[in-house]
Amino acid sequence: MAGQPSHMPHGGSPNHLCHALGPAPPPDPQRLPNTLSFRCSLADFQIEKKIGRGQFSEVYKATCLLDRKTVALKKVQIFEMMDAKARQDCVKEIGLLKQLNHPNIIKY
Repeated sequence: MAGQPSHMPHGGSPNHLCHALGPAPPPDPQRLPNTLSFRCSLADFQIEKKIGRGQFSEVYKATCLLDRKTVALKKVQIFEMMDAKARQDCVKEIGLLKQLNHPNIIKY
């Protein structure tokens, strides 16, 4: 993501993850993710529904507003963890996820 990663406030809903509410606008060809160095913003996605939940995160089905591709967005919930060990484990998982390198994985 461009700038800083965002997180959903405690008790928030998936629709608060981005400003893209309602019908999706047509894609902007000048902003399409066509290079490995492309960085997108959470506002570039239409959040549709929660499709999974793990110990440290929630996964949402979303549509990229730039190219209309269906994606899965993983929201790590480190800010809601009270247990130091759980936070440490979560940071370790984030480190492992950052090492993944695949064209279908969006990095921020």
